[in-house]
Amino acid sequence: MYEYIKGTIVEITPTFVVVDCQHIAYKIEISLQTYSHIQTKVNETATIYLHQIIREDAHLLFGFSDKKERELFRLLISVSVIGANTARTMLSAATSDEIQENIRSANISSLKNIKGIGQKTAERLVVELRDKVGKTGSIEEI
Repeated sequence: MYEYIKGTIVEITPTFVVVDCQHIAYKIEISLQTYSHIQTKVNETATIYLHQIIREDAHLLFGFSDKKERELFRLLISVSVIGANTARTMLSAATSDEIQENIRSANISSLKNIKGIGQKTAERLVVELRDKVGKTGSIEEI
């Protein structure tokens, strides 16, 4: 499993970034949250924290501007009804702190406002992740 990649950002869009690392370019899927942190760093060196998913038909890299966002992503995809793209959509719709607070306070209506999250999925997120998010709302305690 890759921890991070450090290299030159050669291309960036709201959904992915291309990082050149030792003359190999990596396409990394990102959230809008990460995009807002790195959008001004084209042709500059940046560190992107990674989560790799290997499937039969694809090897995917998901990138994050900090470890906290990556850990929340990992928590989200640990819920059986949440896939990587849904988790990325959630992180694009709200900040990590907002998502954690909504889960901790069981704010189902706010979670339902995120595209792809319905009533049952929102309830399942709360049930499965409330204790993992922690009483202070910090996933760094895990």
